[in-house]
Amino acid sequence: MRAALSRDRTRARRGMSPRAAMVYTAVLGIFSALLGAHALWEGIYALPTAYDSLARTGVPVELQVTRCATGIDGNRGLQCVVRLSHAGETRDWTYPYEVSQFAPYTPGELVPALLDPEHPGTVYTVRNVYDRVGAGASSSNTAAGAFCAIFATALAGVFAYYRRLARRLRVGRLPG
Repeated sequence: MRAALSRDRTRARRGMSPRAAMVYTAVLGIFSALLGAHALWEGIYALPTAYDSLARTGVPVELQVTRCATGIDGNRGLQCVVRLSHAGETRDWTYPYEVSQFAPYTPGELVPALLDPEHPGTVYTVRNVYDRVGAGASSSNTAAGAFCAIFATALAGVFAYYRRLARRLRVGRLPG
């Protein structure tokens, strides 16, 4: 019993095993790489493509601001709920981009927007389409993607270090 307690205390002092550190680092690195790839794809391809399509073939519609407040959908920041009535359907949703553009509007006022006739779920305000909010090489999406890629690369270095450390421990050599 005493030997088991001593071994547990030794393990607790050593910290995380290199194998566990490798697993955690690999999972975090893969998550960061995927998140970065998505952010880059969104900023460099998806939003510019949507904005170009809307600028060419978008159907002018109007969004009605229903409310703007903090804490909508459980988030801390300012968000606005808008309503779209088109083709006999009415839907409300929390507008995800550039909420500050709704500041001059009071509930009930209309905001010009463009709807993609081929994909009626794609609707952006005219301001977002022509200002290209979130799109391009200088957008926040691209910056977030680049940061995640750098972080994933750093984690790959940490993973390589722990892998080398685990090999040395298996062979019986001390790190260094």
